[in-house]
Amino acid sequence: MYGYAGFTSSRANCAYSSSKVAGACFGPSYGGKGYVMPGVAAGAVVPDANGRGGIAGKSTLGHEFSLRADYDLWTNFKIQGAAGWLIPSEGDTVGEYVLQLYYNF
Repeated sequence: MYGYAGFTSSRANCAYSSSKVAGACFGPSYGGKGYVMPGVAAGAVVPDANGRGGIAGKSTLGHEFSLRADYDLWTNFKIQGAAGWLIPSEGDTVGEYVLQLYYNF
């Protein structure tokens, strides 16, 4: 599977501006490494020269690639496994892994 995770614009991310008042933004906030979130104690993280870091102010989180496998143990009982990797526009690649058993009634 392939997924593209993005915003409508770089300003759509609530973490875009360091001048935002804490609690004034509704929606997701992806600050990334080094971004000083509004309302967070000074010195908690170090911003870049523009007051943001990681993916703050970007129009995309990145691209996600996933693999999935289903295996029937017997009628209506399956094992499902999935592994995915999010490759962000900035920062470190993130991996996610899932193994689940399920039964259909």
